[in-house]
Amino acid sequence: MILTNTQENTPVLSNVGEVGEFRIRNSAKAFNILSSGLYANKIRAIIRELSCNAYDSHVAAGCAERPFEVHLPTSLEPWFSVRDYGVGLSHQQVVNIYTTYFESTKTGSNDFVGALGLGSKSPFSYTENFGVTAVQNGQMGVYTAFINEQGVPSIALMTESDTEEPNGVEVKFSVNDRADFEKFRSEAAAVYKWFVYPPTVTGASVSIQHPQYERENIVPGVHVTKDDYYNSGSYAVMGNIAYPVAVPNANANLGTLAGLLNFGLVMHFDIGELDFQASREGLSYIPQTIEAIRRRLEQVNGVLTQVLTEDANAVPDGWQRAYFLRQRVSSNRLWEAPAEQYAANTNFSLYGRNAKYPKLTVGELKEKYNIVLRAFRKSWNRSSGLSGRNAERDWNSPADSPASYYWTFGVDAESQFVVNDIKTGALSRAKFHWRDTSGSATVFVIEAADRAQPVLADEFFQAIQQPPATQIHKASELRAPERAERRKTRKDATILRLERRNEGKWSRRASDNDLVWREADHLSAFDNQETYYYVALNGFDAARTTMMDADVNASLRQFYKDGQTFDAIVLDPPKFAPSAAHADRAARAYKDINRLAFKILEPGGVLFTYSCSGGIGAELFHKIVASAGTDAGVDGYISERMQGAPDHPMTLTFPEGEYLKGLVVMKTANLVEKSERATMSG
Repeated sequence: MILTNTQENTPVLSNVGEVGEFRIRNSAKAFNILSSGLYANKIRAIIRELSCNAYDSHVAAGCAERPFEVHLPTSLEPWFSVRDYGVGLSHQQVVNIYTTYFESTKTGSNDFVGALGLGSKSPFSYTENFGVTAVQNGQMGVYTAFINEQGVPSIALMTESDTEEPNGVEVKFSVNDRADFEKFRSEAAAVYKWFVYPPTVTGASVSIQHPQYERENIVPGVHVTKDDYYNSGSYAVMGNIAYPVAVPNANANLGTLAGLLNFGLVMHFDIGELDFQASREGLSYIPQTIEAIRRRLEQVNGVLTQVLTEDANAVPDGWQRAYFLRQRVSSNRLWEAPAEQYAANTNFSLYGRNAKYPKLTVGELKEKYNIVLRAFRKSWNRSSGLSGRNAERDWNSPADSPASYYWTFGVDAESQFVVNDIKTGALSRAKFHWRDTSGSATVFVIEAADRAQPVLADEFFQAIQQPPATQIHKASELRAPERAERRKTRKDATILRLERRNEGKWSRRASDNDLVWREADHLSAFDNQETYYYVALNGFDAARTTMMDADVNASLRQFYKDGQTFDAIVLDPPKFAPSAAHADRAARAYKDINRLAFKILEPGGVLFTYSCSGGIGAELFHKIVASAGTDAGVDGYISERMQGAPDHPMTLTFPEGEYLKGLVVMKTANLVEKSERATMSG
């Protein structure tokens, strides 16, 4: 490799006296720094440097595709060696190379990886002696490189002879520490994964896995890895060596392009384009290196933006285009910057940090489309959690203005639209339809402002940039209660309202905040604009039902203190661990509530315990519940393992969707009791 020598701030000398040049003193300390102190990862450095020398020799001999040979240490063959079949070395070349630091035969061409004249001495970072066998034109020289009594590296010719061996060089040394055998194997795999032509490996077996790419040649020589793109840095590959890219002051040196480096780019550069550290363990971020990286990232960003623009423009409807951009970014966040750039370039308001969702005033809906909207929100974690939604108030408009209230339509899969095509009960039917569905939803029921005029639903959907057909429904097509059930409910039902025990009154007692069922009124007084709860009169005594708005941990402990027990307990806490980083803290919380539940559960009782934490896997959750039972001194049978229902699918590209899990446990006799019975029977 041709080394660049850029001189900056060259001084102008005049009227100077004697000039002295800096020198390096020949000392054991200096040689130790250059041989051993240079490398943080000594084993990887040896493998990398000797292998690059072998590859360079093959390039010089015109046989770059021919594999060189590497032997990894084993118990029966405890040595490491690299043997190439390149141009070989003469006696004089061996002496010059191995006795002179910064001596290299490769500084005149960018065809070669080496240049510094340090790699050939890298074995001294691990051992005090190693063997060199050099064959060139029928002459073989066997040498020993060693550290002499003064601590200075030396080399001695042991034998010299004629040979019919092919040209090449072999470097070999013993590996005496058995603990290093695995290190040589793993480091070899790490080094050779980037070699275009990996070596033939003998001794310990090693699996060389070349990088797998999500997308190849975004621009020539730039790929995206299939590694975890949430935590994947980028690499610059030059001469079979991969350097992690960590540009200092990246935002200042690269601007917005810096973000591309977070998403697993592998960028190949020609030898000589980048400068590197003397150890070859990282890049040297001189202006030349930074500029080369910048140019490559500019190419990548331009191509990605162009590709994304073409793909997005092919999607005709606004909602579908927003979905497309989100899906592209979620599949690989490398597309995040191009997607934002596309939204800015095209003024596409339905995507990005500055997204503006469709908004229409109540007056516009009525005057332009003959529409009145009624809406409700379905909570994701509550089967009966339906809450009404109203139009939002624009406080900058007069209260009596048609523009004073408006509706905003979130461009997402949660927004659902129901066109009323039945005489009555569209809102009630919609609530029934979504009441027991999984997930969350915001449902807009479209009704006629003037029943004598048609509803312009198609024009309305165009105005909000066309939601997908799968999110538009007819009221007549929604699930509705069976007629028999509806007749029975109307005949045999009482309306009950959930309210606080001391509603509207001030009290110091905490129990007065408990929630209780109370009869609201007769059925004839039912107002479908409000939310009520229906309880069939099938022998159920509402007076025996107590709803508590209380701290679950404190309540469980109080139940245990009071000696109160239960035949069945359901534990369905909120998400304790949104990610694996919160797993330890969440495990303690899950264990505590399950332990308390076991203590107040009757023998033969059933515990239904669940977790919706993505950071807690099913196996870990089982261990947590088992540990809780042990601490509570009980045992139990797991009668069922539970997971998300089929209507809560886990996709191939989003395994994190498998976060729902549960156990059904029947409590048996206490462990203490079991132990006593066993002692008595013995």
